[in-house]
Amino acid sequence: MLALAGAALASASAAVAHEGRFADGAASGGGTPVAEARRRDRRGLHRAPASADGDAPDPATRPFHGDPPGDPYEAVPPMAAPFAQPEATARRRLADDLARAPATRRRIAFSVLPLYAAAVLRLAGRDRFVFHGGGAAAEVDVPIVRNLWLRVFGQVSGHPLRESLEREDDDVKVTAPSGTLAIYGGTAGLAYALDVSRMMAILDVGLGLSWLRTPKGVRDGQRGMPCSAGGACDPGLACTAAGICEMRPASMAAAGLSAEWLVGRHASVGITVRYYAFVTNLQAFPVYLVAAARWGIRF
Repeated sequence: MLALAGAALASASAAVAHEGRFADGAASGGGTPVAEARRRDRRGLHRAPASADGDAPDPATRPFHGDPPGDPYEAVPPMAAPFAQPEATARRRLADDLARAPATRRRIAFSVLPLYAAAVLRLAGRDRFVFHGGGAAAEVDVPIVRNLWLRVFGQVSGHPLRESLEREDDDVKVTAPSGTLAIYGGTAGLAYALDVSRMMAILDVGLGLSWLRTPKGVRDGQRGMPCSAGGACDPGLACTAAGICEMRPASMAAAGLSAEWLVGRHASVGITVRYYAFVTNLQAFPVYLVAAARWGIRF
């Protein structure tokens, strides 16, 4: 009986001591010992037990001070929609800031064009008026704005001419000699790209001068011969004060369409078609036609 009474008394004393410690903690605002331990841990005041190598580390040397970090997204203000995209800035992002495609870079371009040419001319003493031939051309494009270029175009072509004969009674007379009709000249104007991309369609217009050299003539109105009635001469010739037909530059207007494909940063291929007319006689359109393949470099 005495043993049981002693055990009960010891248990009651332990309970009273525990309640006293709880009351002291509550009075001081600390709560239960478990809550106090948790509070100290959140504040970084929890000390690890001493190890065999030395004392516990100082709380100041811990990686985090104060409240431990929570979700990292809570510490960063959310970005504007769409989420996780770069924030907008006042600085405009121009095309030059980005890795632009080769087609969008404005460059000076130089092109060479092997061409087919057809001249539609009324020449004295000849029954034909369409003369086919070939030649070459060169072209330089200088950028002005994104879709617009200054275009300088020069060409030369040769057109074989057959001898023309005329029968009078029993005689056969030469009305026009054989030879080559040479046409060369150049224009300057504007070229406009419908869209700047790897494949471009380009319209161009220009004004310039052309020279038409025909074989030396055998009758009036031809080169080196007296002028016809009213001072008329073949196209590309003018009646001089001496009454002789001689070469004179003719004012020409040109319009063309090109298709160009960029095959690299500095190279392009394509085709070109151009029509020409005399400025003094636009009704006679066309007097000269050019169709060419083109190869160009850009620098």
